[in-house]
Amino acid sequence: MNESITVTLTRDNITIAFWVVNLLLLGVTAFYVYYAPIKAIKIGRQLTNDQNKYNSQLNLFLDLFSLRGTPLNYNFVNGLNQVQIVFQNVKPVETAWAKLLNEFLTGGDNLNLDLVNNYKTEMFSEMAKHLGYNGLQNDQILQPYYPKGHGEDEQMNRELRAEALEFLKTNVDLSKQLIAIYKFQEEAKKIR
Repeated sequence: MNESITVTLTRDNITIAFWVVNLLLLGVTAFYVYYAPIKAIKIGRQLTNDQNKYNSQLNLFLDLFSLRGTPLNYNFVNGLNQVQIVFQNVKPVETAWAKLLNEFLTGGDNLNLDLVNNYKTEMFSEMAKHLGYNGLQNDQILQPYYPKGHGEDEQMNRELRAEALEFLKTNVDLSKQLIAIYKFQEEAKKIR
């Protein structure tokens, strides 16, 4: 009879162990069923954020690169002012941009154009490397396509703006003289 009690206790122990293991598995399964979608959403958001950041960096790089031959272009300057935020925490780009910005700020009207071109080339090179364009050479960066007609149009626009400004300044003086003559004539009529 002792033997049957031992066998029964062993079967009961096995049954209890079986249920404990199943309850643990059920608890773990419930935990993962509950938290898996939450984790998936977090991962999805992070991937979306990373993709958006990459797209912003790529778009800024392509915009700046396409305008590299027109450094006075408003969009080029606007793009340069976005480098610090779009390439935030990309140390090689931040360092290159800091050198270029420092030259712009300290150079004033006496910019060292060779130094500006070197820093600009370094910045573009670091951006390209960060974005995976490792084959971009410095000579490619330094040789933008800029049609002769665009330069002629810009020169004509500068001349037209200068002439318009001169006309406006002259016209203001002329208007002042005409007003003075009119006031003089009005005073003369009152005296008669």
